[in-house]
Amino acid sequence: MAVWAGLAGFVVMIVWSAAAGMPVGVALLLWTVVFGYALAMTRLLAEGGMPWLDHPSWAAQDVVRALIPYRAMPAQGWAAVSMATAYCYHLRVNPMPRIMQSLKLADETETDNRAITWSLAIATVIAIPVSYYFLLSAGYVHGGVAINPARFVSLARYPGLYLERVSSVALKSPDWMSLAIMGYAGLKLWFLSFMRVRFLWWPLHPVAYAMSFNVYVVREWLSVMIGWACQTVAMRYGGYRVVQKWRPFFLGLILGAMLVSGTWLLIDGVTGLRDHKILY
Repeated sequence: MAVWAGLAGFVVMIVWSAAAGMPVGVALLLWTVVFGYALAMTRLLAEGGMPWLDHPSWAAQDVVRALIPYRAMPAQGWAAVSMATAYCYHLRVNPMPRIMQSLKLADETETDNRAITWSLAIATVIAIPVSYYFLLSAGYVHGGVAINPARFVSLARYPGLYLERVSSVALKSPDWMSLAIMGYAGLKLWFLSFMRVRFLWWPLHPVAYAMSFNVYVVREWLSVMIGWACQTVAMRYGGYRVVQKWRPFFLGLILGAMLVSGTWLLIDGVTGLRDHKILY
């Protein structure tokens, strides 16, 4: 049922894109890349335990621009591609990795998968209208620019900026240089995966390479390095039992940081203060 529902949803997105003016071939390319990114992010979360996720610096729309010459698609098609921003850009809010993590937790706790699935469905049905209401009301009452310029201004401008970039630098052929760079990065990731599987002494992990561009990693690399160093020392000189013994302490550090940040967000909501954030 999940497979057929997923295929049906994919067909609906293709039909919707075609109705908006996007050629069917371009729509297939765009949404295949989007789902490929989402699948890769899901595997990073499930296999690597990465707490921060985002799509590569090249969104699916950038891949379309690199492959499709400007004159090969009418202006209406480019406009339809640009308006797909809500689904293609800033995929760190994509629900697919979190849903998979929820199902994984269900397996670990021996919870019925049907119960988890129904819980996710009910939460989605409730969260969408509630989120829309509070987002729109906060934006109109307090002003989106005052609340968060990045989301209410920068992201809102992205479709127009994308169209401007596509038309001002009208590519007459595919962007071979950019495609070559993508191919080079793909080969490098394959090489890291191959070396890690075949040789136990290989120190470089493909997940680290895939996530190295992420803004959170750029900001939090020192914390990650300290945690890695503590775990390495504990494992080498104390063994697995010492790591298990001290794990609650380090999990408590994470919980404490989130608790303090969340408390200040609640205080902001009551008092009207601003600029307290979690991570970003």
